[in-house]
Formats: sequence, structure tokens, C-alpha cells
Amino acid sequence: LLPRISKLFDGRGAFEIIPFLIRLKEVENEAGLSEGMVLRLLPDMLLEPVVTAFRSAQLTTYPTALKWFLSSFAPEARVQEFWRKLQQSQQKDGETPTDYSLRLQMDAAKLGSLVTSAELKALFEGGLHETTRYFLRATLKPDPHRTLTDKISAASAMAQAISTQNKVPRSSPEFPASSTPNPTSS
Repeated sequence: LLPRISKLFDGRGAFEIIPFLIRLKEVENEAGLSEGMVLRLLPDMLLEPVVTAFRSAQLTTYPTALKWFLSSFAPEARVQEFWRKLQQSQQKDGETPTDYSLRLQMDAAKLGSLVTSAELKALFEGGLHETTRYFLRATLKPDPHRTLTDKISAASAMAQAISTQNKVPRSSPEFPASSTPNPTSS
């Protein structure tokens, strides 16, 4: 069982308990283990100081162990605070939509399955630069089947088009807009 858990839980990272518990449940299902068996194996998957605290708690059922893990390492107040931070996440200046989506997805992954794909799409769109978000909403018809990848691709293309448009000189003192030379004419 232990080799299937890629990382033992040490309790140090914010919300790392959620991906750990998700992976633990996957291994439990893959190996056909009972909850009682997993409960007995849990101390071997924990590092100090978590293993000492876990043993001191004298947990006798798997559901109480799960509740202990969540209340100890992902209390509701911290989850809500992190959720608010996700909702306030914004694309940074100079950050591409793709890079922004990766940062957002990495942050959302800390909450595991608590963030749905629909919520992640809404967070992504809401955090885009205003111009990109405006063009994204104006050009993409609402479609519940549109994936986050679809929105990232569209936003990246729109951001690139906006960036290119902003770099094209409209006119200059030497060549007013109405008299810009045409390099193809002689």
C-alpha cells in the first residue's frame, strides 16, 4: 500500500490533507481495502509531528479519523478564507491567460474536489484582465459544455490579438493616419 501513496503526510503544507485523503481513498478502492484496514495502516503514512498527534487522538473508526484530519489540517474557517482568496485572484500585469490559469489551477488544487470545474471556469474568466474578459464574453456564446481549456485558448488568442493591436502604430507625426505610405505602391 505504501508505495502507492507517493507522499507521506507531514501536515506542513496548507490544505495538503485534501489531496492526501483523496489519494488515500483511491488507493483504498484500487487495493480493495476495508476502512478498518486503512485506519490501521494510516500511522505508517504519516510523518512527525502528525503521527504522534494521530496516535494520541486514539481514533477508532475511519470516519472519525477523516473528521479529525479535516478539522486539524483544513478547518472550515481556513477553507473559507482560501476560497475567498481564490475568488479575488486576478491575472497579473504581464501574465498570459495560460500562465494565469495554471496559477489558478494550482491554487484550486489545494482544495481538491471542493472546487468544481464550473467554479474554476468562472474564477478564471472573472480574474482575466478586463479587456480580455470583455472580448471573451462578447465572442464566446454561453455553452455549458465549453471546457476550461477552451476558455484558456480563446482568452490567449484574444490577449495576443489585443497585444498585437496595441503595438501597431496608428499614425505618427511624420506620417499622419491619412498619409501613411503604402510600401507596395511605387
